[in-house]
Amino acid sequence: IERLGILRNKSESVSLATSTLDYSQTFLTKNMEAIIDGIIIGDGTMNVNHNTKVARVLISGAQEEFIKYCCKLLKPYAACEPYYTPSDGKKDGLGTWTTRSKFHPDLYKVYKRWYDMSGVKDVPSDCSLDPIAVLIWYLGDGSLSSRTSGNSLTMYFSTNSFSKEAIEANLSLRLSNMGFETSRITKDNRLFIKTSSIVPLLKHMGGESPVKCYSY
Repeated sequence: IERLGILRNKSESVSLATSTLDYSQTFLTKNMEAIIDGIIIGDGTMNVNHNTKVARVLISGAQEEFIKYCCKLLKPYAACEPYYTPSDGKKDGLGTWTTRSKFHPDLYKVYKRWYDMSGVKDVPSDCSLDPIAVLIWYLGDGSLSSRTSGNSLTMYFSTNSFSKEAIEANLSLRLSNMGFETSRITKDNRLFIKTSSIVPLLKHMGGESPVKCYSY
């Protein structure tokens, strides 16, 4: 283990040794797939073992409450309690909170949709845009800001790392077909929501934040 660089503290080792999921059982319902898609399209990522064909979901963020919310959503995959990683080795409040699921074959199927064999992530054509998926995506990687001039709002998703094709031919087109007008911001590849579609899209998500830290 040391030679391979797989270093874990005692509590992690005990947890991994004593808590496993039943690989013969699937937990990947339509709603769970939407939840995971919402996590992965935003601030989430995945670890994979191609040899055993299993993967796990991880998500990190500055707000402990939001990461705890994601932890509860990932309960069928035995997500761990959020843990804090300080910045610069100091618990200064500027670090990140993280939760991660257990490895499972279900999640390997999800991994293959989102990642190519070299580990590059891009949006699959069947990425869920159900309310729960868009809500988690927005809470994790969206922004709504007011402009002082013109009393207008700007809403966008930080899709910077995805390909132009995935944004324009997939996300933008599908959201348009759902009645939400969007455009890709060419300078940094963000997905911009046109003003007339901001309120309808917020309503599609449920109309209010499930966590107080993002209630604004």
